[in-house]
Amino acid sequence: MNGNKGLILSIFWIVLGIVLFTLSSLEIFKWDSELGTGMGSALIVVGALRLIRSIKYRKNPEYKEMIDTQNSDERNKFLHMKSWSWAGYITVMAEGAGIIVATVLGKEDIVKLLSYSVCFMLLAYWVAYLVLRKKY
Repeated sequence: MNGNKGLILSIFWIVLGIVLFTLSSLEIFKWDSELGTGMGSALIVVGALRLIRSIKYRKNPEYKEMIDTQNSDERNKFLHMKSWSWAGYITVMAEGAGIIVATVLGKEDIVKLLSYSVCFMLLAYWVAYLVLRKKY
C-alpha cells in the first residue's frame, strides 16, 4: 500500500461519488437517477473505507507490517491467483448454463450477450496464456 497514492485515490473516489450523487439527484444526467445516486453513494462509502484504511496504515506500525506481509507473502499470492482462476471458471460455467436456459426460453438477446461474454473470457484467457508462456 502506497501512503500518499492511497490517500489521494481515496479522496478521488469520495469526490467522484459526491459529484455523481449530486448530478443524479439534480437529474442533470438523462439516465436513471436511482442508479446514479446508488453508484455515487457506493463510491463515497468505498472512498471513505479506503481513506480510513490508508490512515490506519500510516499511523499503526503493527497494521502496516501485517498488510506489507500479506502483500508480499507467496502463500497469499498463490491463494489470490487460485481464487481468480476459480472465479473465472465458475463464471464461464454459469454463463454456459445461462446460455442453455436462455436458448430454451427463446431469449435471443440474452443468449447473444452471454455468448459474447464467454467468447471474450476465452479470448482473454488465450492471450494471457500466450503472454505468460513466453514470460515464464
